[in-house]
Amino acid sequence: MSGRAGLWQRRIRVWLPALLFLAANLGVLAWDRVVLAGRIAALERRLEWTANEREEVARQTRELASRRAAILRNREYRERLYQEWFATPEQRLTAAIAEVKDLAARSGLEIRAISYPQQSLTEYGLVRRSFVFGVEGSYGALRQLVYLLELTPSFLTLESIRVGEVGTGGQLRAELSLSTLFIAEPEPAGKGRS
Repeated sequence: MSGRAGLWQRRIRVWLPALLFLAANLGVLAWDRVVLAGRIAALERRLEWTANEREEVARQTRELASRRAAILRNREYRERLYQEWFATPEQRLTAAIAEVKDLAARSGLEIRAISYPQQSLTEYGLVRRSFVFGVEGSYGALRQLVYLLELTPSFLTLESIRVGEVGTGGQLRAELSLSTLFIAEPEPAGKGRS
């Protein structure tokens, strides 16, 4: 065996540099794997954080889009409310009177005189316009009119009903008070309060 050991010792100049080169390469490879594994772990953490951030941004984007859609819907509803329901008297008064007369006729009631008292609601920028009118007809027809007024899509409020009997035929005479709201018209520039 000493012959073999002697051979290795005699050829040390050949195999020792190769062994040192191999050990250095293994060391560099091991170091590179450790550094590379650390970089990979850091990149995976960053990728996970980025994915979480992306999901959060997508959730916030959906939430903002939903809020924007709700805001646009509310603006549209507000505009419709002011244009259709709280319009100026010139825009709605004639239509409201015609609708009330039509509902009374469909109920089988005959409308007598109509008066139009109004009340200013300045703190809201509105005017309450009332329709006070008398009708004659049966109790069933009066109930039918109240039912139709409840179903109408118009912004009409039944304020009061005063009922009295007209005779023995079962005919009733009633006075109804309906109201609706209008946008108050601004005062002309030259007309101020004194």
